[in-house]
Amino acid sequence: MCKNPDKEIENKETRDILVAKTKEALEKVATNNKKNEQQKCAQIGKILAKHKVGKFFEWSFQNNKLSFQIDDDKITAEEDFDGCYVIRTDSALNKEDAVTGYKNLTHVERAFRNIKTMSLEIHPIYH
Repeated sequence: MCKNPDKEIENKETRDILVAKTKEALEKVATNNKKNEQQKCAQIGKILAKHKVGKFFEWSFQNNKLSFQIDDDKITAEEDFDGCYVIRTDSALNKEDAVTGYKNLTHVERAFRNIKTMSLEIHPIYH
């Protein structure tokens, strides 16, 4: 298992943004009095599925009123895995060589991307 500090920051920022958007959308549903209970529950399901952060929310719906709260313990537990990724290999490499090999794939991917870009700029030659 490896940890990338840059990706860790990016994961945290992304999660915070998605939780804030979900909270905002749930607040809109809570204040909307035009829909019945079944419609509101369906809307809540769509909201929680849209940003995929429903696991961080605890909510209940009673008497046509929505109440929800953010589960900070689950967010804290999830933060432990921010920036982490696992490299698995079936060869007899030690962990340093496996990580180095994985990171070197970026050079290969960049080379293929350059070839594709260059080949798209070259027009067919007819002779």
